[in-house]
Amino acid sequence: MKYAKVQKLERPSRQCFEKHLGSGHSLLIREHSGHEILEIIAPTGQLAVEITLSETGPKVKVLGGSLAMHQLQKFSVSCEEFDVKAAKSAKIVTDGDFELATEQHLKITSKGDTRVNGERILLNCTEI
Repeated sequence: MKYAKVQKLERPSRQCFEKHLGSGHSLLIREHSGHEILEIIAPTGQLAVEITLSETGPKVKVLGGSLAMHQLQKFSVSCEEFDVKAAKSAKIVTDGDFELATEQHLKITSKGDTRVNGERILLNCTEI
């Protein structure tokens, strides 16, 4: 999603606050269709971060660049649905145990080879 330069943005809201930051980014706070919207616009004029506040709760979009989250203790996600899509590759790495559990069906699909490596592969085994 590309935005025009901040100075040329249409502001269909009754109220708007704009603050130019030392980094060249701009912070824009506006109302649109009954929602409050906070935007961080990159110096290039592209939208970098958008937070929409509505009656259903906040919605956060981060566009471009990369997103890194670092947590010293536990990091939890709880939601009704969880989708992850990676265009090139996806990886989960841990120095400890890894558990994948579901109360329903588990489906693994691969168009290529599927490899399972381990000291022992235990199938249909409820004992640990």
